[in-house]
Amino acid sequence: MCHNIVDGRFYTECRHFHAMATYKQDCLRENCVFSVRHTHPYCKSPNCIRMMAQPVQNPIRFSSMKCANCRARDGTCTLYLNQKSLGTDPCIFTTEYLYWSKCYVREAALPKMTNDRFAPAIPPDGHKSHLNTLKVRPEAWRRLENIYSLENFRLEEIIIAWIDMYLPSYSLGVNNRDEATGETLSIPCPGTDFDIMYIEERRPSDLSRLAPWIDNLALMTVQRIIHLIQPNTHIWSFSLAEEGDLDQAIFRYYLWSLPNHIMERMTEDARKSVQYSSVIVAFQPPWILSMQDIKEFAKCRSFPPFREPGNAFPTPLNSTHRIWAKLWDLCVRRNTPWFVLTSYNHWTFGMFSKGWTAAFISGVYEFNAYSPTITECLTFWIASAMRIATTLRFPKLSLIMITTIRINFSTRAEIPEPAISESNWDGKSVEANSSAGVFRAVSPGVSDIDEGPTVPVDRSRAYLESVQRWMNDMVDSNHVMEPVDEPEPQPAENAAQHPPFDGGEWLAPDGE
Repeated sequence: MCHNIVDGRFYTECRHFHAMATYKQDCLRENCVFSVRHTHPYCKSPNCIRMMAQPVQNPIRFSSMKCANCRARDGTCTLYLNQKSLGTDPCIFTTEYLYWSKCYVREAALPKMTNDRFAPAIPPDGHKSHLNTLKVRPEAWRRLENIYSLENFRLEEIIIAWIDMYLPSYSLGVNNRDEATGETLSIPCPGTDFDIMYIEERRPSDLSRLAPWIDNLALMTVQRIIHLIQPNTHIWSFSLAEEGDLDQAIFRYYLWSLPNHIMERMTEDARKSVQYSSVIVAFQPPWILSMQDIKEFAKCRSFPPFREPGNAFPTPLNSTHRIWAKLWDLCVRRNTPWFVLTSYNHWTFGMFSKGWTAAFISGVYEFNAYSPTITECLTFWIASAMRIATTLRFPKLSLIMITTIRINFSTRAEIPEPAISESNWDGKSVEANSSAGVFRAVSPGVSDIDEGPTVPVDRSRAYLESVQRWMNDMVDSNHVMEPVDEPEPQPAENAAQHPPFDGGEWLAPDGE
């Protein structure tokens, strides 16, 4: 709360709320400009002192130096309270210290990226690129069947609630930049009070020049945040995977994990645990993964079944299914179910089920999204994979559970000719959710919460706790899967369906 002192007594003039705890969201005082989202979160009124107490006769005016509710006691403060009257510690008014935490994450929207003038043209809105020629084909060992939308689970509300609950609103008394590692908060917040230095990356003309935009902005910022809120993760980091791949010119990924030299010294069980908490951040340039391409990827609700040679002619995968196949193969090989797909301009967040037969995917977020921002989403996704503060877990599926799947990667992009078949029946099930046994609607435990007349902080906490209870009801979080040498036979009925695609045509068709 913002207090003033009159005759040595406190009285409240400005009431703030910060979604959880001390402040009111809208200041009731005249001339006090305060907002939790979409603008800067500091009161500009000359007489309203956030988290401080000052005599009315000598108000402190806010300028480019911000009160950070600093806990520092090292004598570096540039502005001091009236020690005799208040008996408090000094308060830093500087931007060199980490004064955020949830305020910055809420405001840290990615800057706009302009492509190089020699980069391929981005398709118009509503059109696919027809350039996503990933070298993948139907395979018997690829077990993905159904894909479910996390929007049904009110993911955005869970992200916002988690940020409000678990990120501090006070200063941590540390520098924005870690001098030992060089990592820093790097996403600028123009038009706000967050003074983050920003040097624009070189305009991308290919995939290699797109990588720094993703790494030096979103990934570095989130890595710094995770290290600060969970110090025991300090050896975890994002690293660009360097491996020979037929698609490395149009598809690459970063891996959130431990360094290889540490992984090599671990036991098998410890290594699997690390892999299961890792996250893949796959990226393609926006002229390859257009807005329509990533939207259709996120809207896809099934994956076509593999047809054994001799039973039917194998249908080539369309571009949407090729991306799903590429991510599935990559996640299985890395033994990590958590993934992110981005073109920098657009982002989507997903995970595979424990049996690798189902996937869950979020909606598509633009680079400058708010409520939540990409920073909030990515921070939450990393925290969920690492089980920080009991975040999102796997919805339970009544499917075959396997962990070790033998994938025979081939350099051939061609699909062999099948034997002639007298039948083209593919054994598809009509209902996509009939064989998976997954709840597609939001649980009544979440949607029917009686919020009542509680204050907003209690509502936020009650909502998050209800979501977690619902998640836990669907989760077997202690389930340990035994490795299987060979995949189970393909079920007689497969729930795959071909979803309708409404993307427009642009340039030339790609045979889909």
